[in-house]
Amino acid sequence: MKSKNQSFWLIVCVFYLAYSALYIARLNFSVASVLLEKDQTLTKAQIGMIGCIFSIVYAVVKIPAGFLGDRFSPRLLIASGLLMTAIGNLLIARTARFGGIAVLWGLNACGQALLWGAILRNLTERFGEGRGHMAARYLVTSTAFGSIAGLWLAGLAADAWGVQACFSIPGLFALIMAAVVLCLPKEKGEGRGVAARQQPWTQGIKELLENPQFRINIFPAVAHGMIKDNINIWMALYFVDTYGIDLKTMAGFVFFIPFMSLIGRLLFPLLCRILKSESRVCVAAFTLCAAFMALLIMRPGSPEYAMLCLGGASAMVGAVNTYLLTSPTDYVKSGHIALAAGLMDTLTYGGAGIGSLCFGRIVTRLGYNTMFLIWALVSATAAMILICRCVWQNRSNADRQQPA
Repeated sequence: MKSKNQSFWLIVCVFYLAYSALYIARLNFSVASVLLEKDQTLTKAQIGMIGCIFSIVYAVVKIPAGFLGDRFSPRLLIASGLLMTAIGNLLIARTARFGGIAVLWGLNACGQALLWGAILRNLTERFGEGRGHMAARYLVTSTAFGSIAGLWLAGLAADAWGVQACFSIPGLFALIMAAVVLCLPKEKGEGRGVAARQQPWTQGIKELLENPQFRINIFPAVAHGMIKDNINIWMALYFVDTYGIDLKTMAGFVFFIPFMSLIGRLLFPLLCRILKSESRVCVAAFTLCAAFMALLIMRPGSPEYAMLCLGGASAMVGAVNTYLLTSPTDYVKSGHIALAAGLMDTLTYGGAGIGSLCFGRIVTRLGYNTMFLIWALVSATAAMILICRCVWQNRSNADRQQPA
């Protein structure tokens, strides 16, 4: 039993660092974008376009990644994704043109899209559905941990060695983690799959879209994606443009926001016990996110005040993201874990991509408050959709309990 627990925690730690490596190699762009705009390598519109490219590529690749993750060796797929992320970042460090950065950031997105579904399948096949779901809840916090580490490393690297180091250091870490994942032992039957995985991928998508629980999560996934990743893309520029904060001083402000995302993820299980429903937690989180954005728009104040509002919104979105990232483990019996994870991320990053494409122009022409207003509106809409679902479910349960 002791050796099994050691094996469990060893593999969880490896996957935790591997998934953190993705966010270290993603949040570096938030810091690098300040320097790239300052030296006139990129404009705000181009920064928004690069964020859009990442999100769209990530969203599009997620569906075939889910198909592959349900059928082939998840361990090899994870290592391949980390290798692509490493190559993308290492080569960006050697280019200084919009076109090259855009293509390589797209390659980075392609690699990152391969991991989550394969990790969920690997965990459930190694440790079973119960322990696999528990491990997934631990791993969700790696997104916030990697975000904080990515911002910190990028800030240090930029200050010491310049913008190139913002990309080369995360690239090297991703390369190391690819090698570590390849050294993990195979689990029995790795890559063989189950009978359900032999059906066409279109049939798997059809089954998921026919599931009421999956359908009701579609708009909330898009809405929270529009906010989650765009906070990370724009927060550094927001503090620099709005408050004139320099790169060193900015570090404390931008670290607080992903730190609050980590707090939101850690609080999610406790909130579920208090509110007795994951749907109620999501309703409360979206409502509070809208409230934080409204406060930031209506009462603009000091950078500390803005930090608290954006941090609160980030915590609420982090709580929603925890639910959406772990929900694919509900589909273990149908053999669609990776595909469900892929579709959910496609919706999330589709929302992020649409937002990034628009926000670059919106911020340039109308200012940051217009972007915050859009975040408030989509949060309120998602909360209303989930409230309607809760009401409908309660009525359905009451009807079933009435005697015939």
